[in-house]
Amino acid sequence: MNLSSFVSKVRLRSRPSLSAMQFFLAWCVTCLSAALLFSERIMGGLVTMIIDLGLDPLRAQLIAALALTGGAALVGAACGRHKGGAMVGGGIAFWLGYLANFLQLEQRPVYDPAGNLEVLNEGALIHTAAVMLALGLLSGFLGAAVGVALGEVLLDPPYRVLALIWHRIAHPDDGRTPRRPRATEQHTAQTPSLFWSWVAALLMVLLLVLASSSVDLFVFAPDIGLHSLPPLAPNGRIPAHGTIVQDSLLSSALGGQRRSFLVYLPPTYATPQGRTRRYPTLYLLHGSPGSEYDWLTGGRANQSADALIASG
Repeated sequence: MNLSSFVSKVRLRSRPSLSAMQFFLAWCVTCLSAALLFSERIMGGLVTMIIDLGLDPLRAQLIAALALTGGAALVGAACGRHKGGAMVGGGIAFWLGYLANFLQLEQRPVYDPAGNLEVLNEGALIHTAAVMLALGLLSGFLGAAVGVALGEVLLDPPYRVLALIWHRIAHPDDGRTPRRPRATEQHTAQTPSLFWSWVAALLMVLLLVLASSSVDLFVFAPDIGLHSLPPLAPNGRIPAHGTIVQDSLLSSALGGQRRSFLVYLPPTYATPQGRTRRYPTLYLLHGSPGSEYDWLTGGRANQSADALIASG
């Protein structure tokens, strides 16, 4: 190998590849699109629209953030023609536009119905943040996949021209017959691509596993299970916590169908004094779809009742 050919190869290797340029372009366009979409006007309008459909503000903000993340990644992938750059940009946009604010909100003091300070479950908060970030990256991936497909249809003709010009600049034709690459050179070129494809596959599996535990975030609220009530001390012989009883009945109003239900019994119910007194009844009806456990899982009705009874 002479000196001129060695210098030319070093120059070609030092130039940024087309894939790297596409990654950077998709990342930049995604971030710029997210800065526009996550503005107070667009984000606030979308959250208000979702709340009008019947959802609470916390779930509405999460759904709006995921939708805007996918939209920003769609625009970035359509312009940059690179799913990875748009997905990374969408993840960053989701973190800055929603997740960081959510973490700050959950670290503020929270009080139970009796005015007691609830304890923050840091492990649950970290797990919820990881699940939310996985949802944001998956939303970015879906938006990027749609964006690449749209880019192939709408931007393919001008993109081919630019790619041809870039190829001419990066690989100028010196008039010689192109040499067919050897098998060892082909193997060396395919090794990095094979490595990153495995990394992407493992990352996608991890994101899907994390996102599979996100059902409660949409059924109840993103802050479910992040705070626990302070421990309650028993009042003499009276226990601090009530009892949950499960039973079922045949409903004549529903044509003889059997329906299950749960009953919360206050701490004094099993005491000698409690057996001689009558207690008021509060009926909590869950929504549809739903089950009788929703008031315990999402509403924490038993914990609230324990705290209110303990406080008098």
